[in-house]
Amino acid sequence: MTHPRIPTGTATHIEPEVVTLPQAPRHTPGPWHAGRARSGRLGVWATPLQYSVLDETAPGIDAEANARLIAAAPELLAALTALAQHAGPFAQAGTLLAHAYAQACAAIARATGE
Repeated sequence: MTHPRIPTGTATHIEPEVVTLPQAPRHTPGPWHAGRARSGRLGVWATPLQYSVLDETAPGIDAEANARLIAAAPELLAALTALAQHAGPFAQAGTLLAHAYAQACAAIARATGE
């Protein structure tokens, strides 16, 4: 599905750039889970596969918070994609919605490699 990406600028009328949002995820389908293996090590799973073991020894790093964020990534991507699909047509240049829409499209592109 394509939606306009509203570039930033000072002009009163800016032609939108067309952005193609992903149709179907290419990542391992969710749900993903954060938890501990039998060994006690913290990790992230897309059952039955373990994708990540987090280093809990780094000072000042909350590995459990990181694991929860990583595990929520597929749901966050789906929610952000849905929001961008619905908000895009209403994102007028120079508005906060246009800025948020551009950020959403950039994050989706980074997550999907597009």
